[in-house]
Order: sequence, then structure tokens, then C-alpha cells
Amino acid sequence: MHKLYPNLDIGSDELQEQWQTLVHNAPSIITCIDREGRIVFSNGKSAIAKEVIGQSAYDFAIDETRPAFK
Repeated sequence: MHKLYPNLDIGSDELQEQWQTLVHNAPSIITCIDREGRIVFSNGKSAIAKEVIGQSAYDFAIDETRPAFK
């Protein structure tokens, strides 16, 4: 389990360091979704980004993309 992102299991310490570097330097928002469709991670800096953790990604999908979630 990742030290900074406890909901995200990414493996070894080396992978954790690479992940952290990628996430903190990414110009875009990175969101990870588990197999059940729940948001388990978002690197957004806003309070809203932290609030979405644990919610269904389906709830945030635009109408055109919702069929892909089923």
C-alpha cells in the first residue's frame, strides 16, 4: 500500500517513488478507479478532488460515456 495514497496499492518502494514523481509533476488530473467503479485516488489539488474518493466514477461521467461503465 502506498504511504501517501493508502487506497492505492501500487507495489514496491521503487514503484511508489516513480508513482509519486509522476503524480506530483503531472499537468493533468490523474484519477484511479477500482474494479467496482469507485474512485480510489485523484491527484487534484482542490478540496473537491479529495471529496470524490470512494464515490462512483459513474456519477461523474457525462451522458455519452456512461454506457462504457456498464
